[in-house]
Amino acid sequence: MSDAYLTSDESQSKFGSLELTVRVVNINSGYNDELFQKSKTLSDYTALIEHLMGLNPTKETLSDVIKETTRWGLSQNILGTFLTEHGTEVNNMLMVEYNLERDLEIRDEEHRIAMAELTAEKDAEIADKNKEIAELKAKLARLSI
Repeated sequence: MSDAYLTSDESQSKFGSLELTVRVVNINSGYNDELFQKSKTLSDYTALIEHLMGLNPTKETLSDVIKETTRWGLSQNILGTFLTEHGTEVNNMLMVEYNLERDLEIRDEEHRIAMAELTAEKDAEIADKNKEIAELKAKLARLSI
């Protein structure tokens, strides 16, 4: 990606440059457990998100699900101080994250449906072509006699 930002020597000397490598870590349960042992906050955050994802938003509004998740976190002493001080911000953040996750799921399902429809169309076209070929072979066979 650095190549996309190559600059002239003049620009580099004027503004400088920085090369950065970022390590991405999976913070879902079952991954990087040693990290959770080092950080209760990270472990609590993962537990809170997993609780949220385990709820069924079709039975309640998304807002209710997020409020219930916040109440659950407080009752389990998960991010307790943080949730008490920043509950509104947490609710807003969860709303955005949850919507993004749901949007991605919907997009993936729409792609699967579109691919299935395209496959069905192509299969129908192939069947039609195979039928035409069979008819032509039958005509050719009759002409050969």
